[in-house]
Amino acid sequence: MNVQQLIEELQKYPPEIRVIVDGYEGGYSDLESLKTKQIRLNVRDKDEWWMGRHDDADYPLEFAANKDGAIETALLLPR
Repeated sequence: MNVQQLIEELQKYPPEIRVIVDGYEGGYSDLESLKTKQIRLNVRDKDEWWMGRHDDADYPLEFAANKDGAIETALLLPR
């Protein structure tokens, strides 16, 4: 999802609705900030459901499933 797609999705909701994220071990927390992060794309296979497919830009390529993982800036919604 990119920022334009996120904006389009958010416009479907009332502006006063609370935005939450999953809690660390359970429950929910308020979304308190946004930040950008450099990430390396597709370092893991799809079937590794317990880990996100992307990781930090400095993720070691020798461990990456995709050795050609491009680096890009992404918007992170932290817990």
